[in-house]
Amino acid sequence: MSLAILIITVCLGSSVFADSQSSGRVIKAKWLDTPPIIDGALCDGVWEEAEIADNFYRVEGAHGVPAELGTKAMVLYDESTLYVGVRCDEPNMEALRETQTRRDAPIWRDDTVQVLLDTYHDQRNCYVLAVNTLGTQMDAKISNESNFDQAWDANWEAKVQKNGNHWRTPF
Repeated sequence: MSLAILIITVCLGSSVFADSQSSGRVIKAKWLDTPPIIDGALCDGVWEEAEIADNFYRVEGAHGVPAELGTKAMVLYDESTLYVGVRCDEPNMEALRETQTRRDAPIWRDDTVQVLLDTYHDQRNCYVLAVNTLGTQMDAKISNESNFDQAWDANWEAKVQKNGNHWRTPF
């Protein structure tokens, strides 16, 4: 089973991927003239131009240890939208935790991809976008590290596709 969490700081066309201790790994978001197709496949040619982040670490259990299963993330943007594509390896697809089907349900209990957007770059306030392996979306706003406002809703779309030994999602 897998849990992928990306912490992204959006700042002048670049994104910083970090664990909770801010490791400083950087991936540049790629500018797009044409938006990608959000279909779960990540086969749209624009994703091939994106820089790939694949050096993720565990955030549960043995915190800070390199992740056992591969995860690849890509970030694209245009004038109005940030796009994230993620591929999560999973050799035992039958073991995926996937129970929640209602938007804003507690999907963090399921296998999910969670993106935290630290737009203030203060590591205290962020927006959360999360999707589980069923395509169920959850979004929230976190302020002062502890106020979790799930009433906040973003206008975003996510699709999930499962194939053999991995699942992927663009949003």
